[in-house]
Amino acid sequence: SEDEPSAIIETKRMIEKQQEQIDLLMNMVKQQNQGQQSPSQGDSSRSRSSIDQSSQSLQPKPSTNVAPLKANLFIDGTWLYYSLNTRNPDRCPIIKKFGKGWQNNYKVDWLALPKLICSQMEKQRYSKTSFTKSERPIEIARIMVFTSAKRETDPNSIRMRMFRDMANANYDVHMMETVGQGEKCVDIQLAVEMLHYATVPNAYDVAILLSGDKDFV
Repeated sequence: SEDEPSAIIETKRMIEKQQEQIDLLMNMVKQQNQGQQSPSQGDSSRSRSSIDQSSQSLQPKPSTNVAPLKANLFIDGTWLYYSLNTRNPDRCPIIKKFGKGWQNNYKVDWLALPKLICSQMEKQRYSKTSFTKSERPIEIARIMVFTSAKRETDPNSIRMRMFRDMANANYDVHMMETVGQGEKCVDIQLAVEMLHYATVPNAYDVAILLSGDKDFV
């Protein structure tokens, strides 16, 4: 019929128009994909970063443990002996608690002394009046005791038993011989040893003096 050619032509035009619309739609999709490519890479980077951070969080954290401060304890043994054993009975807390002659019935736990001193040192370091603070704990690596005795001193006396017990607790007991009436050079030897070990590499970080002798101040 005469209308058939015009119908075909109209159909072709509709197909071409649809094709143009399809091409335009495809171009829009391509442009949209190109515009999102960079963000998607960023998202990928953020995703990888998130994964890396997550994996890092799962990894064991570095140990926060630190090496303790190495301390050497220097004890004025003569002062300590008299402080424990020759106090006024009416004012001595040891005698009040354990009675007279307690040395014959009880023994001092010398292994507990370093722990007690470290505990008190930590309290001082973290007190309001402390001038230095450190995360490193204090550990007493060596204990040296300085005293003297007369040659004729009874080995079973309270004095000699005390220093023997300290030696059995791995204290380094420096026992000098007392000549004459008074004990001489004990405090000098202690001070010399303290200064000597201060010059020895890695001997100690902290020196602790246990004494009531004002000569050391």
